[in-house]
Amino acid sequence: MLSVITHTRHTNLAWLKKCEESVAAALPDGAVHKILPAYDDWAKKRLDAVYDNEFIAFVDDDDWIDPNSLKLCLDAITSTNVGIAFTNEVSVRADESIIQRHNYSREYTFVRILPRTIHHLSVIRSSAVDPRCLELHNKFGVGIDWFIRASAALVHDAIHVPMDGYYWRTYPESTTSKTHQHYCKSMDEMCYAIEDTWGFRNGSIPIYQ
Repeated sequence: MLSVITHTRHTNLAWLKKCEESVAAALPDGAVHKILPAYDDWAKKRLDAVYDNEFIAFVDDDDWIDPNSLKLCLDAITSTNVGIAFTNEVSVRADESIIQRHNYSREYTFVRILPRTIHHLSVIRSSAVDPRCLELHNKFGVGIDWFIRASAALVHDAIHVPMDGYYWRTYPESTTSKTHQHYCKSMDEMCYAIEDTWGFRNGSIPIYQ
């Protein structure tokens, strides 16, 4: 039913081990954790992985998750029949000290504007993800994760699980840090591309009780 996917370049085995241990502690019955090499073709591997199972969650190899996060997201997405369920996230430094606990405005209108409106941790219904995500990523050179989540949420609805489910390690050598300027340069065009592809909607994203 649920596959948790970790793409890795095996650059920090200690961090990967922490990731593995956190997912093992959180896996619901019948779920699996797959650690897949991703040295190139990142976006295609990301989209291909979406269709590995009925439900998918990504946990990156330098991050970790709360032990209750997967079960609660899986409960939320199956009971509400939406395209994506997601938690809050916590930004941490390389040494695991907390930078910030993030709880953004959860409005559908922001899904196409801010990638972190729906970010970590997300459990995604694979059938809700539009394959055109890869075309948009290739057009801009970034954005596959944003497009995957936006397509699921804007067309098939979302549910917010209000807990700190994901610990997102940020540091100068991370992929996010390296692509930040690219995102900033293309952000406006990416927003319009999301709207053109999956439409505009507003209103609050419901909270899972």
